[in-house]
Amino acid sequence: MAIPFLSNIKLNGNQIKELVVDHKSGGQPTEAYHGQLIFRTDENKIYINHSTTYGSPSWSSIAGDITSITAGAGLTTPGGTTGDVTINAIGGDGITVGADEIEVTVDGATLELSANDGSGAVRIKDGGVATAKIADDAVTLAKLAHQANDTVLKMNGSGVPTAGTIDTINITADAITGAKIADDAVDSEHYTDGSIDTAHIADEQVTFAKMQHITSNRILGRTTAMAGDIEEITPANHRPFLKSALGGAFGSNALSIGTNADTVTIPGNLKVTGDTTYSNETIQIVDDNKLAFRAGDSDTAELILTADDVSSDKTITMPAITGKVGVFETSNALITATPAELNVMDGGTSATSTTIADADRFVMNDAGTMKQVAASDVKTYVETFIATREFVVELDAGESAVSKSSNTYTVTHGLGTRNVLCQVIETSSSASTNSDKKHQTVNVDVDRPDNAGNTVDVLFGQGVTDGAYKILITKIG
Repeated sequence: MAIPFLSNIKLNGNQIKELVVDHKSGGQPTEAYHGQLIFRTDENKIYINHSTTYGSPSWSSIAGDITSITAGAGLTTPGGTTGDVTINAIGGDGITVGADEIEVTVDGATLELSANDGSGAVRIKDGGVATAKIADDAVTLAKLAHQANDTVLKMNGSGVPTAGTIDTINITADAITGAKIADDAVDSEHYTDGSIDTAHIADEQVTFAKMQHITSNRILGRTTAMAGDIEEITPANHRPFLKSALGGAFGSNALSIGTNADTVTIPGNLKVTGDTTYSNETIQIVDDNKLAFRAGDSDTAELILTADDVSSDKTITMPAITGKVGVFETSNALITATPAELNVMDGGTSATSTTIADADRFVMNDAGTMKQVAASDVKTYVETFIATREFVVELDAGESAVSKSSNTYTVTHGLGTRNVLCQVIETSSSASTNSDKKHQTVNVDVDRPDNAGNTVDVLFGQGVTDGAYKILITKIG
């Protein structure tokens, strides 16, 4: 089977990779197009048809032998039309050509043939590079021989650079100034113990980070009698000072106000900045029946939680999950849907296999109002939508929407856009002539010249019969 192309293929300079010519065996086809190629697998040769008559091909093999090659004066054949190609080298200065070898003469002073290592390569002799052969500034630090760490190069008595070190005796007294000392180079090992006194510490320069670490949950002070060093004070040691100062009834770790039998009344506002815990008690909100959440101390921005007036006790149980409580615009709205039904609306993790009938319903948003819509209405909408986006016609000059000029059919589809997909297929009238497939898709050149996007041109590379093909056009977007 093969995909038929009924138009020429233009590659625009691109390559055909891994091309395989049509395989044939036992003879050439009796019908072929002008310039058609085949590969005879039984002969391992390629043939080309140079006849312009489809039913009377004339085949010629494009195989052959190399008869001559010209590449300067040194590439020739040994004679005849077959055989291996011989490369003849031409001698010159420093090159000697023999019957079986090529000899290269080198400068014995600086170059040599490394015959001893078996490679026969040309290489520079030891000491063969003189100073005159080295360009100025060509020897970089990377090319100098490695020296021991902390050494410098200095001249010996003969003026030859040698490795050495700079000793203290070579440095003049007071010659190293502050500018010659690297930043952060002076550390604790250069200070004499006790040499830094209070006068050398600027005011406000000893930060908390520089102070000695203290034990967790401690404060600095002094409980020992008389003046002395700073001490760590535990909360237990510090609590009597606070208790005495506040005059309150502190427990070991908390403040207690009254007893279980007492009622504590705060006539003003109570502001709690930490968590408030109520244990085994009912919280009652009376009078305005409101619980306010404020963004600040003022009431200019607050969220108020309230409840309808009730004639009897009502219980609302909050689920033990994290989330938000939905708010409805209408008052006293009662939702009869089950949680399972609401979860289906939200999107579940499983689907139910159902055959859709016309009487079934879809839920959709109609201009901001949620409605149930019959499946039959959805089907009608989809069918109408598809009908305005498709066009099918036979490529026949007799069709009202088709005109023909030479091998080109112009189809008026009226879809109003160039964004259309076009597919050309065989009709039933031509299917019997195709031994590979029936109603096969064929490849042709389709052009969209109409600015209004209402027509397409179908160009065949050769003449075809009217009605042998039809075009399927689909609007996109």
